[in-house]
Amino acid sequence: MKRSGLLQLLSQERVSYEGFVITTPQKVIAKPAQVEVGPRLQFLRKDVKILFSDNNLVVVEKPAGLLSVETETSLRQSLHAVLKEEYHPHLIYVVHRLDRDVSGIMLYAKNQRAFASLKKQLAERSLKREYGALVSGVMEEESGTWESYLVEDLNLNVRSTNHGGELARTHFRVVKQGKKATLLKIDLDTGRKHQIRVHCKEAGHPLIGDKRYEGYDADRLMLHATKLTFVHPATEKKMVFTRPLPEIFTTWLGK
Repeated sequence: MKRSGLLQLLSQERVSYEGFVITTPQKVIAKPAQVEVGPRLQFLRKDVKILFSDNNLVVVEKPAGLLSVETETSLRQSLHAVLKEEYHPHLIYVVHRLDRDVSGIMLYAKNQRAFASLKKQLAERSLKREYGALVSGVMEEESGTWESYLVEDLNLNVRSTNHGGELARTHFRVVKQGKKATLLKIDLDTGRKHQIRVHCKEAGHPLIGDKRYEGYDADRLMLHATKLTFVHPATEKKMVFTRPLPEIFTTWLGK
């Protein structure tokens, strides 16, 4: 390819190095290394990427800072509203959510039958979600499971409790260590509000950029939904979608 074509691949966030997006051409690549070029992405708008769409569902990559779904108390635009406008007259059904400040892969249904199938998979935990999480400090454990019962207080903060609450189970594995941060791969058995954020904080390693739960200050919350696996409700084909971590993750890890 010509240099202009390579630069275009970088600007379209299609190139990844060791699981991280690369957008700058000055990146020095060590050997041996895994460099991947992903497929061309359809942009719904500047910051919303369409990974797959048919008459039953749409898979997107949500940017940090955008609500998954509109709320009664917020005037901010949501990804749900953007999709409803784009795919009108389809009704867009919310299968699961990501916090506003979390980025990554999300799934919405376009009809009631698909919605029912996907929600059933979510309830039965056959719909699998993986995350990349950059946490404060150097972790001693290589892997493990955090399990607790979570409750939400009047200030919308979530914490573990010994009395009631909803069961939350989070599996983690260390992917890479930095001098003052650790990159984790996170798998969820449950999908409670702020589950990953609370479990990381209570383990003594809050997410970087998580102002609510006392993480290091950063331009964004360092949590990205990297992988989504489910069975297509119409074709019954296994669907697997992956996206590399934003470049800012590797920048922070190298500090």
